[in-house]
Amino acid sequence: MLNYQFATIRFMPDQVRGEFVNVGVVLQVEGRSQPMWQFTKDISRMQFLDSTMTEGRWLQFRQEVVEIELPSDYSLRKGAVDLINYLYYTLPFPFVLSDIVTGRHDNPLRQIDHYFKQLVEIEKEETL
Repeated sequence: MLNYQFATIRFMPDQVRGEFVNVGVVLQVEGRSQPMWQFTKDISRMQFLDSTMTEGRWLQFRQEVVEIELPSDYSLRKGAVDLINYLYYTLPFPFVLSDIVTGRHDNPLRQIDHYFKQLVEIEKEETL
C-alpha cells in the first residue's frame, strides 16, 4: 500500500461569493517527486461563473501548474505533505485547492481516476 495526499483543483473567480466548480485533481504519492494530475477538458462550467474564461487561458493554467516545482529550500522529507501544501498556497488566482485528504492505496492511478470521476466529471442526464 502506498501513502498519498489528494486535493481537488477548483475554479473560484469570486472568492467573496465562494462559488466554485471542480476542474481537476492532483494526487501526490509519498516519496515521489512528481504528482499525478487530471483536468477537465470542458470549460463550460467555468464560463458559467466567469464569461471571460477561454480555452487558451485554461490551457495556459494547466501547463503552468504541472510545471510548478518546489523551491530548493523545500524538501520532500514528509513525502506528499510538502508538495501539496506548497501547491495549496501557490496556485494562481482564480484556482484554489480543496482541503487536503490523505489515503493509502495499492494503485494510485486507479485512485486518481476514481476521484476525478466522482468529483469533476458530470454525468450527462438523460432527457425524456
